[in-house]
Amino acid sequence: MFMDNDELKKKIYTRRKELGLSQECVAEGIPISLNAYIKIEKGTTRLISKRLEQIASILDTTVEELLLGPNLSLDKHEAICKKICKEYDARLYELSRELETKDLFIRRMDEMIDEKNAIIEDLRKAIRKNLDTKE
Repeated sequence: MFMDNDELKKKIYTRRKELGLSQECVAEGIPISLNAYIKIEKGTTRLISKRLEQIASILDTTVEELLLGPNLSLDKHEAICKKICKEYDARLYELSRELETKDLFIRRMDEMIDEKNAIIEDLRKAIRKNLDTKE
């Protein structure tokens, strides 16, 4: 099975760094050459499933976790969902306040336009009246 996945190479790199392992250490554990391992992290070589299993073992993780991410417990999943909901609610509140502010601004601008139109109409009437009296 061949895989060509940018996320996978990032996960391998990140996990290696988390464990404080050098590229040489992982390469020796597989065993492959350092150059071959560097190509895996750069994404210039495809991973076969056996090699991916070896890398996962050295990085003390599973192939599934490298491919899909860590399995979350129900509690962690619920905590993440609650956090997302809280952030969503906060953003929704911010947007509603912003909308209220903009709505007030639009209403004030409409009032000013109505006032301006009333002044223009009064001026037109005064000009017509002035022209009518001159005739």
